[in-house]
Amino acid sequence: MYCSTLDNCVSLDDGHTNCRNFRTTIDDLPSDVLLAIFGVLSRPRQSSTSWPILEGQGRFGADRLLPKENPDAEHAFPYCLATVCRTWRTIMSTVSIFWTRQIIWVGKKPTPTSWIREHIAWSRDHPIDIYVMRRFDPSLSDPTEKAQVDAVMEVLMPHMHRWRVLCMKLLHSSSLPRPRIDLVGTANELRKLRLDFVLYEPTTNAELAALVPTDNFHTPLLESLSLSGLHFRELYMKPSLYAPLPPKLSDLAVSEYPSHYPPFPLVEFLTCLTSHLDMGRLTLDNLRLNCSYDGEPIRRLGKRGYWDADVHFVDMSGDVISEYNRLLDYPYVDLAWYTRCSMDASCQLGESYRLILESIADPSVLYRLLNGVEGTSWCQELTFIDCDGLNGAFLHTLATPRSTPDGNDWPCPDVSTLTIKGCKRFSSFDLRMLLEPRRKVHQEAGFRLRDEDPDYQVHSVTYLYVSNCCRTEQDDKDWLKKNVASLWLDDY
Repeated sequence: MYCSTLDNCVSLDDGHTNCRNFRTTIDDLPSDVLLAIFGVLSRPRQSSTSWPILEGQGRFGADRLLPKENPDAEHAFPYCLATVCRTWRTIMSTVSIFWTRQIIWVGKKPTPTSWIREHIAWSRDHPIDIYVMRRFDPSLSDPTEKAQVDAVMEVLMPHMHRWRVLCMKLLHSSSLPRPRIDLVGTANELRKLRLDFVLYEPTTNAELAALVPTDNFHTPLLESLSLSGLHFRELYMKPSLYAPLPPKLSDLAVSEYPSHYPPFPLVEFLTCLTSHLDMGRLTLDNLRLNCSYDGEPIRRLGKRGYWDADVHFVDMSGDVISEYNRLLDYPYVDLAWYTRCSMDASCQLGESYRLILESIADPSVLYRLLNGVEGTSWCQELTFIDCDGLNGAFLHTLATPRSTPDGNDWPCPDVSTLTIKGCKRFSSFDLRMLLEPRRKVHQEAGFRLRDEDPDYQVHSVTYLYVSNCCRTEQDDKDWLKKNVASLWLDDY
């Protein structure tokens, strides 16, 4: 009898050879082979879909904290491998590049500070990305959180010169370190700083008076910044404590300025922002601002001739939105995003190429946004996300032009891309009734574009994405397949 694995063979008394079945495990592989496998596992995963996925912008969305290639923080690389056994942990510790991302937990089962020191030491001299988060906990109070965060920051501060990303998502706003007060020094590599929270605690006048910067926080390469409205005002708007916005800043999110504080003037806020001419994206989240100024618009000319940051309004009132656009002289932006916003009939908007409406339950708010509001005529990409206000009756208003002295006036006449996600109050027939009249008029005009036809009225929808909405009836599906060039439905 012949056995190819001679090392696993033994001789028997009768002269025959018997093969003993030994189990071979991954631990029997040489260290260099294991390292090669671990290196493959460390590579970013590619999305399998070819349709563009909208990045969540919610203040508490996981995507605001963790890289897209590893959204499962509980089992993120390299910790998922280093905790398997001592052998793997020892092997992992020898590759410094594996430890350039530090995931630190507070709350229940916090990451021991001894582990944090060890993991940072393993990263050697590489720039590091730091994510400090809470494990899931339904509790709305944690008196130990600030002490835990202070202990974590004590370990991290000596490595400030290597920070590339510092993202924190905590329960209490008071647990966060404050720039120029708790965060002082030079962070020459820092590109992203996000200080997010769930609960905003009121600050007393005495505590406000104590918010005096002790030193500067130098971030010459900072591109993305998220912090509370109170801290933004204290750090960047008080004349006695003035600090200029970081020169490379392109993405700013300012959240929570509750009504029990005297609101700071919107005109001063925008004057501060527009002094930075190259802002790419601005998120305003639940800010209560003073709109009493009735003077001339702000004019800050940048390299392109105007300040054109894409804007995302979250839980903002219509008076602030309207005054924002008036002060900026109704700017043209690539993207305007509205989440849970309220608006009255007087609200005026700027112009945008892409318009996203999220979590709007009142059809009248959607109507004001899309019917007769100056600027919507330029919109070419329209997206609805979780909007209960998007019902059949509202879709019919988009399919019906208004008669004017100059002819028919279609709402959002240039829309060619339509995305609807999580809206459940319309049928596939309602959707077809929106698209069919617009396509008919566009077809009769020879599918010409605005700049090709002096009598141009409306463009047909050529790209349609509908997800988690309604069942598509077969007749409607057949029409959509025939008349929409690029189509994505849940059941097609």
